[in-house]
Amino acid sequence: MAGEHTRRRALTALGVAGAGAVSGCLGGGSTNPADEEKPDQSGDSHPNILKVHVTGYQFGWEYEYHSGLHSDDYEVDLDGTDDNDALVLPKNEPIQLTFSSRDVPHNYGIPELRLKRDVLPDKQTLAQAYLGEVGVYEAQCFELCGRGHSNMYGDFVVTEPETFTDWYLSQDGTAESELHFMADVL
Repeated sequence: MAGEHTRRRALTALGVAGAGAVSGCLGGGSTNPADEEKPDQSGDSHPNILKVHVTGYQFGWEYEYHSGLHSDDYEVDLDGTDDNDALVLPKNEPIQLTFSSRDVPHNYGIPELRLKRDVLPDKQTLAQAYLGEVGVYEAQCFELCGRGHSNMYGDFVVTEPETFTDWYLSQDGTAESELHFMADVL
């Protein structure tokens, strides 16, 4: 089908079965690398998915959840991290990350999860996944983006769904209704 050729290629880390870091993926279809730089315009996104926008800038990362919760506004003290620039995500829930840059090209990568995406000004890239292993991973920039490039990293925290729910609801301005994608946990 033509629609299959335009769908987002998902984060494919099934080859990491031994590590179990990513237990599955969403979407699929196209193997054309050029398709990775265009968000899915078909509207065929998983109906119950946690959406997070990741913005790269010289020299850091910002995260904004679909509800508007922004990394500038939350505290993270989970699973061995107290990095307020961390992205916190639940294990075994569908995740969609949308990437963009507000200045120069970057590349967001987490080697242990086999996740790597171009992060470009005026363009969005997409990654969709189920994260299968609890842990704290280091997200890094893999594109030389200026003098502070070597300091451009942050924590990527994968928690049990219940831990994620408790953390999320402890943040100011959040509501249980925003966690509709986690119907099995609530």
